[in-house]
Amino acid sequence: MDTRRKPSSMAIECLEMFHGIDRTAFRMLTQVLHREVKQSLMVMAFLLSMESMGLNGVVEKSLKLETLGHVLKTEITL
Repeated sequence: MDTRRKPSSMAIECLEMFHGIDRTAFRMLTQVLHREVKQSLMVMAFLLSMESMGLNGVVEKSLKLETLGHVLKTEITL
């Protein structure tokens, strides 16, 4: 008899929403800024460790900087 419970769709939706910004940041690093996956994982680990130390919103704030960096990079190459 299988006693494991399946997570509710609400729990999955909350989890996806909670980690959505992390996925966006990782996608920005790898696909938009063309960083290596290993380097991007290290950056994400650093940002998440900063948040666990009490600096709230580090990943969200860094996304704004990454967007600015992408715009500047695009303008320089034009």
